[in-house]
Amino acid sequence: MAVPSGTGSRLFRRFVLGSGPLKRTSDRLQVLARVLLVISLVGAVPVALAVVTASNSRAVAVAVAEAADRHHVPATLLTDAAASPDAAGPATATVAWTAPSGLAREDVLGVPREATAGSTVRIWIDGQDDATGDHR
Repeated sequence: MAVPSGTGSRLFRRFVLGSGPLKRTSDRLQVLARVLLVISLVGAVPVALAVVTASNSRAVAVAVAEAADRHHVPATLLTDAAASPDAAGPATATVAWTAPSGLAREDVLGVPREATAGSTVRIWIDGQDDATGDHR
């Protein structure tokens, strides 16, 4: 019977049997622990892939739903941009827009600091024709 030789078989033998010629119960438990570790690591890969796939699918579904619900429309500033007392805060101004339904709407929104009354900014509106947030 041929005895396999080579680096691969030596490493496998060392992994499975340990390094010494005498085997005790604790040695066998170490081997069992090594085998369980390898099984755990190999088994974790499909679970991780399933979780990533499910998370990505959910994120894509949310993005598609939001994209279908939101619209980009031009809005006209009715007032100059006013910076907040906090220097790091956003500038705000009253803006007006015509929704796809034909209704004239206005709201106070975040705008670029240099925006002046009469200028146009693009804003996002949702399915109810309401502005969806900061539009700087």
